[in-house]
Amino acid sequence: MKPGIAFLDGPRRAKGARCGDESCTPRRNARTVFCMNAVAQLQPVLSTSARVLRNVALFPIIGVLLLLEPVVAFVCGVMMFGGVLATVLFEVSATGPRFPFLLVLALSLSFGVFHLLYQFLIAFLVRD
Repeated sequence: MKPGIAFLDGPRRAKGARCGDESCTPRRNARTVFCMNAVAQLQPVLSTSARVLRNVALFPIIGVLLLLEPVVAFVCGVMMFGGVLATVLFEVSATGPRFPFLLVLALSLSFGVFHLLYQFLIAFLVRD
């Protein structure tokens, strides 16, 4: 017998009909259909389990981020507005011969960008 060809006697299948690598008995077909259905029913269980594990792992991270949010907002706000104010005052007063105006201004504004990114991170992690 050649692999891939089922030689069955009787009215069920013609002799030499192609079937795959295994024989095509009704019992094997029923077992294959059962296994395919079992896998199809297992997929929602696995995705739900993965979602629950993700939520359990993210809960403490989100909690810490939300607890630190007022502190981060205050520090970033003070550093941004204080830095811009100090930059403008140092530029206007001309205390030094070479004040790095753009560098200090960019550093001050980067605190605002950091606060925005912090808010986006919280929003991304809290979404359902």
